[in-house]
Amino acid sequence: MIHACLIVLISLIFCNSISFADHSDQKLLSEDKHWGSALSHQHAPLAEDQHQQNLHRAVVPSNSMTLSTVLEHAVQYSPDYSRIVALQKESIALKQRGESYLGKTPTLSAWYTDDQPFGNKGYLQATSNLQLPLWNWGQREAGQQLGRLAEQTANAYPAALLWEVAGIVREALWNIALQHGRLEKAEQLAVIAKKRLHTIERRVEVGDLARADLLLAQSELLAHQSRLQQAEASFVDANVHYIHVTGLTNIPVDFSEQQSQRTTIM
Repeated sequence: MIHACLIVLISLIFCNSISFADHSDQKLLSEDKHWGSALSHQHAPLAEDQHQQNLHRAVVPSNSMTLSTVLEHAVQYSPDYSRIVALQKESIALKQRGESYLGKTPTLSAWYTDDQPFGNKGYLQATSNLQLPLWNWGQREAGQQLGRLAEQTANAYPAALLWEVAGIVREALWNIALQHGRLEKAEQLAVIAKKRLHTIERRVEVGDLARADLLLAQSELLAHQSRLQQAEASFVDANVHYIHVTGLTNIPVDFSEQQSQRTTIM
């Protein structure tokens, strides 16, 4: 009799533990599905809001703007643009110095002394000095050569600045295009991951897939969301760099160029 009671008691405890475990698994599964659903549904407006903010901060394409217009404005916006006038003034000064017959500016000095503070005997002394620094042998010719070289440098600097700025502007433009393509790819992958999560949720509900597959899909969606945020940040950085380089908030719609047929620099 005692053995029979013990067997019945053990059976009741075992059944209760099984029902409690099933209830816990169902609760965890429902929580996972609820968390996954909330994750997938809440991500859509968040991503859209961030994307809209990025669009507000992005440069605006313009049909009326060309690459030449951007380069012209970027050159004038460059901090080195003021060096053009400075080099021109320097070359003019060096040429004038080389054409002069004096190596330096002439100086005139004068001194005056008397004995009024002491004996006041009418002693006066006035001295004047005029210095005309002449060129040494070959210095004037060297000064003229320096002026000509400075003039050549001043004349060549605008073209050199244009080439330098053109390289920076082209790199900034194509970086925007590159980051925009990566952003579109990240958005597409995030949308695909969200749809896959919905499909796996339904299959888990009907018992076709295990809960581990749902957790894996949720982790995959989080990974794509992280990559999407990184792509958005890189796209914004590319736009900000373009604004800092050119001083413009507009970008040409088409800035592609034909490859030059020249194979040498000169």
